[in-house]
Parts: sequence; C-alpha cells; structure tokens
Amino acid sequence: MKHIKLFEAFNNSLHKKILKFVESTKTYMEVYDEDDTEEILLTTRDNGNVGDETAGDADIKEAGRVQKLIKKKFPDLIVDIEEVDEWVHLNIRDEE
Repeated sequence: MKHIKLFEAFNNSLHKKILKFVESTKTYMEVYDEDDTEEILLTTRDNGNVGDETAGDADIKEAGRVQKLIKKKFPDLIVDIEEVDEWVHLNIRDEE
C-alpha cells in the first residue's frame, strides 16, 4: 500500500509540473480533464472548419509548437498530435 501511495504522489507531482509548464507556453489549447493523472489531453478547434469537419492549419501548427516545447522539457514523455474532425488534440502521457 505504501508503494502505491508513493507512486500516486510521484504521478501527481509530475502531472502538476506538466500542467504548469503547459500554462507557461501561453497556448490557446485547453486542458480537457485536469483530474486525469494518466494522460493530459490538450484540445482546440478554434481554427477548424465545423462544416467540413477539418482541422485548422493554425491549430495543427500550435499543437506542433507545444509538442516541441514539452518534448524538450520532458524528453521521456510521449506527446502525440491527433486530428479528429475539426478538433486537434495533443495527447501527453508517460512512457508505457
């Protein structure tokens, strides 16, 4: 039980550090669920086309910018960009 609590404390600490770093990037992407400690999902559709269900180039570019910053600061994280209809998601998780 003690090991589980230590692991959870480490995960929560890393999770908070990542969220704080993301905030410092001044991105307009939004955190989908701050309480999800297994994965951080940033999302936007600010520049997507809802009618055509296509992601916006500016949103894809912003996700790429934030992805590079996160990978530089936290090289052990897996950071993937995903386009879903007009949405652009940035999935951040610890190595599996």
